Amino acid sequence: RTREDTFGGSRKPIPLRGSGFWCLTRVVVLSTQIWGAGRPVVVLPWFGVGHTGMEAAFEPTFACASGWCRFYIDLPGTGDSLPVGPNSDAVLDAIEETIRSLIGLERFVVVGCSYGGYLAAGFARRIPERIPGLLLMCPGIRISPDERDLSRVVPSEPTAGWLAEVPAELHDHFGNAIGNQTRAVASRLANAFSLNGPTDGSYLATIQSTGYQLSDEALPS
Repeated sequence: RTREDTFGGSRKPIPLRGSGFWCLTRVVVLSTQIWGAGRPVVVLPWFGVGHTGMEAAFEPTFACASGWCRFYIDLPGTGDSLPVGPNSDAVLDAIEETIRSLIGLERFVVVGCSYGGYLAAGFARRIPERIPGLLLMCPGIRISPDERDLSRVVPSEPTAGWLAEVPAELHDHFGNAIGNQTRAVASRLANAFSLNGPTDGSYLATIQSTGYQLSDEALPS
C-alpha cells in the first residue's frame, strides 16, 4: 500500500513528521494517519485508544476497495495528539477543525467505534449536509454509564482459555467489552492494543468524570 501526501485537485499537501501526517489547526495538533486516495472517510477510534486499532481493523478491507482516502485520527490525549478542553464538545471541535484543514468543505463518510461512534453521531447532528454516510460500531447513544440500557445484551459464552494470550491488565476490559469471546478474537485485539501509542490518563479520566456527554446528546441524529 502507498501513503499519500497530497489529495489531488484543490487539496493542499499535508506535511509529514515522523511516521504520520500531522495537521496544524487553530485548536490543537491532531495526529492523522492517511492512506490511499479518493472519497474521504474519517475513522474515529474508541475511548482512550489511538488510531492504530482502527487501522488494523479496516486496512485489510480497504486494500480490496479502491477509491477511498482514509483519515485515521488520534483523538486528543491519545497517540500523538495533544489534549484539548476536557470535554467531548471540545474533542469534537478539534476533530472538526482537523478535518476542515485536511479536506476543506468536502463531504466525508465517518466511521466510529464506541466513543468514536458517539462522536460520529455528533457530527451528523452538527453538519448533516456534509456527511452522506455513517458506519457506527457499538456506538455510545447515551454516553453516561448510568443512562445506558443494556437490558437486551445477549450474555457471552466464553470458550475455555480464551484470555490465555492476553495481558492480565486487559482481562477485565475484554470480559466486559468483547461479545465473541474466543482465543482468536482476544489475541487479535490484544495485538491491536499493543500497537497503541501513549495516552494522557489524567486528561482522559477528567473527560469521563466531568465532560463525557456532548451538550446536544439528546437531539436526534
